[in-house]
Amino acid sequence: MCDFGRDEYHRVNDERIEGARVGESGGPLEGALAAARAARLAAGSETVIIGSLEGTLEEMWLLKRLGDQLGGAAVAAIPDRAEGKADEFLISADKHPNRGGAALLGILRERSELADLLSGKKAVLIHRNDLLALEGDERLRELLAAIPVRIVVAANASATTALATHLLPGCSYLEKDGHWVNVDGRLQRVKRGHHMRLRPGAADDVKVLAGLGGEGFPETSRGAFEEKTRDTDGLSGITWAGVGSLGVRLD
Repeated sequence: MCDFGRDEYHRVNDERIEGARVGESGGPLEGALAAARAARLAAGSETVIIGSLEGTLEEMWLLKRLGDQLGGAAVAAIPDRAEGKADEFLISADKHPNRGGAALLGILRERSELADLLSGKKAVLIHRNDLLALEGDERLRELLAAIPVRIVVAANASATTALATHLLPGCSYLEKDGHWVNVDGRLQRVKRGHHMRLRPGAADDVKVLAGLGGEGFPETSRGAFEEKTRDTDGLSGITWAGVGSLGVRLD
């Protein structure tokens, strides 16, 4: 394990979100999901959906489904980590594990587009992305705070979760199943850690996103994967079991 990886436990353990919140009031996840679902449906296509390049392929695909449900609301996956050290062997300067997945689904956008994406919207759904992590300019904070409905799905507290009107708990990458597309264009499985259980108060991101969509949305990573492969160019014919431990190189 590299030195960078040894420090990653902080991203799993620190400042975990342990329950749902609507406004200033905590409560059961089901109630918060219902309130958030109603708020985003009311905003309709005036919603922008922003994901992270750390989300799984299944989660990104569900974000696209949520955008389609709203009549074509904008969906974008935005970088939120600075480039780091790299070598010519194992370590990539890009610290986002699923930039390739966002590109495959056609939702990859640059941070320079964030201001235009947020400007004048009635609602924003943010999945696993701290939009304010890399910005010194207060412009993004002002644009985000001006949006009436701010739904945030996250595992850890951040400057962005502090602005949420609807905060929904997610899980860390060690607690989930799904797929990423790595820097070499290889589709790879992400597997929940051996004997790993969701932390108390956390929820599986796929279930949360399905809850925001309502009836007809798959509630498991495998269900989302099987639906996704039927309508995504480049994934046709790939099965959940067929990815295996070495992954599948995509064209």
